[in-house]
Amino acid sequence: MEEEREKLEKEITEKRKELEAGFRELKFIKDEMAKSSKNEGSDKIVDAASAVVASMNQKLQTTMTELKAVKEALEKERAQRSK
Repeated sequence: MEEEREKLEKEITEKRKELEAGFRELKFIKDEMAKSSKNEGSDKIVDAASAVVASMNQKLQTTMTELKAVKEALEKERAQRSK
């Protein structure tokens, strides 16, 4: 059980790192969009950024679902151990 717990905690850490990287990417895109909104042809940049944002939102939803499942598994394990 301890090995499973360590594996789950490692997975949570990895998912958090992925989320942080995603948030940094979204911030970069937002900053680039603000810079380019003054230039002509910004529609293409906005479309590309929108696609990236949609992809990141999907990844975020998937990660949140996975983290919820891991959290529930850890809570069940803790409850079993306390019995």
